[in-house]
Amino acid sequence: MNPFVKNGFSNWKKGDERISGHENSSVHQVCTMKWLHRLNNKTNIDIQLTKQLEVEENYWIDILKRVVEAIRFLSTRGLAFRGSHEVIGVTDNGNYLGILELIAKFDPVLKTRIENYDIMSLKVFDHIVNEIIKSKYFGIVVDSTPDLAHIDQLSIIIRYCLNGTVHERFLGFVSFHSHTGEALATTVLEFLKRSGIDIANCRAQTKKSSKTLRSLSSTRWSCRNDAIEALAGNYDEIYNTLSDISKDMNENADTRHDANSIKKKLIKLEIAFMTIFWKRVLGRFNATSVYLERIEIDMVTDEAKILNLSVNKEWSNRGKNKCKIIQKYSDGTTGHESLKDRDTFRVNTFFVIIDKLQNRIKKT
Repeated sequence: MNPFVKNGFSNWKKGDERISGHENSSVHQVCTMKWLHRLNNKTNIDIQLTKQLEVEENYWIDILKRVVEAIRFLSTRGLAFRGSHEVIGVTDNGNYLGILELIAKFDPVLKTRIENYDIMSLKVFDHIVNEIIKSKYFGIVVDSTPDLAHIDQLSIIIRYCLNGTVHERFLGFVSFHSHTGEALATTVLEFLKRSGIDIANCRAQTKKSSKTLRSLSSTRWSCRNDAIEALAGNYDEIYNTLSDISKDMNENADTRHDANSIKKKLIKLEIAFMTIFWKRVLGRFNATSVYLERIEIDMVTDEAKILNLSVNKEWSNRGKNKCKIIQKYSDGTTGHESLKDRDTFRVNTFFVIIDKLQNRIKKT
């Protein structure tokens, strides 16, 4: 039996040879003749689909002819294609779009296409925005690059999960004229506001440089706090879900392996302790961050509440009163006593985190 007919073909190293042999086979030729005979039958339901396909093909061929002629006209005369803008209907959108607009005034085919282009682009944009709002939480990817006219274009991409599927959608380019973090952040925030997307639901951000979206850091503590709150509040459910995924043979091997690895980490005491620890620390930082962002805050009268976040003096003096534990051996030599697991975690992990938090608070 011909593999193209029954089980499918997979030996693509000999693809050209096998496909050519199939096209010249009697089976293929008989099927082709039957198909052509059915197409000639005016009572066949496929005839309408075939006519519709031909109309669609001819339509796009006509569009392509007009576009190619516009490109040929500009190329042979050495004229620039692009202008200051790339929007149809704008006076300085360049020679290429200008020629297409001129042809569309006298050509109904191109006129319909240009009119439908604006309508369809708005519908696609609105559809993407509605999906983002429906999914609620999203991540934003921002990058910038100059175009051929040396105008910086800021590309904005939104990543979100809807109905169990991760989507990454490009929303558009935005022109900007300043590379400062404040200017870029303002550009992004204004774009999201015009699009009807709430920045408060942003849970991840990626940018070209560390200063690009520095002004968006007001959401950072809330993002981290929400993440740790979700983990601490659903610890058992997350563990059970990972366990089910690791045993689900419908998942691929990499997914099962990753789920099993994360599941094993969740049963460690250190992970459970750090989850509770960061829940309390980030909860306090987030509450303070929200308090400091109030419009009616008075930095003079509320100084005591603000300083309440700092580490107390007793902890600050911890390093000054440290004493070394020295163990004496039978031969008279001495050495430092090795710490137990609990003390090792306390010294190498817990104290390190507290010291870094204290230093960070002093710098702010």
